[in-house]
Amino acid sequence: MKLYEFQGKEIFNRYGIPVPRGKAAADTKEAIAAAEEIGLPVMVKAQILQGGRGKAGGIKRAGNPGEVSHLAESFLTAPLKNEKVKQVLVEEVVEHTGEYYLGITIDDRHGCPVVIASSQGGMEIEEIAKSLPGKLIRCLIDPVRGLRQHEAMEIAKKLDLKGNMLVQMSGIIFNLYGLFVQKDAQLAEINPLLLNNESRFIAGDAKIIINDDALFRQNEYKEFFIEDSSASRFEAIARSKGFNYVDLGGRIGLVSIGAGFGMMIVDVIAQFGCRPANFLDASGGMSVETFKELTELIISKADEDSRVKVILACCGIAATKLENIVAGLTAALREHPSRVPVIASFTADGPSTLNMALEEAGRILTGAGISYYPNLRDAIEAAVRISKEEK
Repeated sequence: MKLYEFQGKEIFNRYGIPVPRGKAAADTKEAIAAAEEIGLPVMVKAQILQGGRGKAGGIKRAGNPGEVSHLAESFLTAPLKNEKVKQVLVEEVVEHTGEYYLGITIDDRHGCPVVIASSQGGMEIEEIAKSLPGKLIRCLIDPVRGLRQHEAMEIAKKLDLKGNMLVQMSGIIFNLYGLFVQKDAQLAEINPLLLNNESRFIAGDAKIIINDDALFRQNEYKEFFIEDSSASRFEAIARSKGFNYVDLGGRIGLVSIGAGFGMMIVDVIAQFGCRPANFLDASGGMSVETFKELTELIISKADEDSRVKVILACCGIAATKLENIVAGLTAALREHPSRVPVIASFTADGPSTLNMALEEAGRILTGAGISYYPNLRDAIEAAVRISKEEK
């Protein structure tokens, strides 16, 4: 889950990381009021989740209320980088003499957090690594021990800082790491970290990405939930409900539970020369209502995406009761009829079939207008055949 800049800076402030005085505004009146409260001139910054706003013209200086109004209106009424701007951040101007980069993420190769710092901020980290590799500092952190204060100080020293600036930087590094761990972040980044005219460091920007899988213990961020513009609407809806969804752009809408089983179905469909419209997975032990929501998501996908020609419900059922799957599937289709044919095939055993056998499930689904196939391969072949029919 990505946070907007103004949300990230709110968190920075809580962790003792200095930020400019600023206020988010949803319309021109709020923007003007914020500017007058902060004091002109101000920066007006479009709030989007993508990078590169500055190059796209999404960050501009305003010297009077008229300019603030004009910039706020222009940002709020026109997409920026194909993303709708819902709010702007009105912020004090920070006159500065230097720009630094500071970020913490996960090093996949070593399986631990890594602190990345540079005295050449203001550009993308990839650009720094490519054009100025000698200016990039990387420090791997033992995830069990964590970052120690003396290690933060050593990182700051490598930036050629001394005196009060060295102390400030080490404190920001230490606090940013605390935020990174405590907020289950995948990325916590300040770029640029500005050195102002009074030799004080101030976060010029804030980029925080929270690990979706950890949101269950980050309840305060439910109000921060944002539909990631880099994802489809269906990915955002699924994420809000605790499902895992990936849009694949194909013709077969896929309803499945069990990540391994679902990935196997995706692979088999590909072997038949076709592409699924999506990958979908949710945890086991589903209720009727949960599986109904899961199915409704793919029905909606088929309604909105003309490429989808058929829905295939294939589930390997072990921890969920078979009767819950059947009831959820039929309820979804009863309340939201599908514009495309629906095919189903289940494998189930053990506790899942305690109250309902597969044969009974097949009869119920067939009676509901669903094409049920006891054999999984037959079901996939039927879905592929329908998906390839030209209509």
